Amino acid sequence: MKIIATRRLLLALFAAILAMGAAPVMAQQSVKMRAGLHKDYGRIVFDWPSKPGYKAAIANKELVVTFDKPLKANYTEIARRLAAYIGAPKTDKSGKEVRFPLKGEFGLAVRQFDKVVVVDLLNKPPAEEKPIEKADIKPREKPVPAEAIAE
Repeated sequence: MKIIATRRLLLALFAAILAMGAAPVMAQQSVKMRAGLHKDYGRIVFDWPSKPGYKAAIANKELVVTFDKPLKANYTEIARRLAAYIGAPKTDKSGKEVRFPLKGEFGLAVRQFDKVVVVDLLNKPPAEEKPIEKADIKPREKPVPAEAIAE
């Protein structure tokens, strides 16, 4: 009797461990994606089933988009439509981060409309801030007291 109870306990423990390992995969949300070419930018749209938290940045010649929850998406059409902007994307093990290798220097504009995250790669990279040149500044002359001015 103890052997059967021990086996059941071990099987239940094994099943629980398997379920915990599969939890991140099961938690992935299916996200609809679309892309479009425009005159001055290429657009990637992530259409979530519920509102996500996110951040996007360009770093080391990659567009990096990170969400607060894992996503599952088909990137084939995105990479094909925006072939002038990006290469084949890669996701990290957590499923929360997508990295798009960039094919040039681009600016970035990102907006969110409830469940939709819009990422624009701008053809014109952001202008580099130039240091402000210091003008020749001369010290002010001391004002002359009114009494010293002759009429």
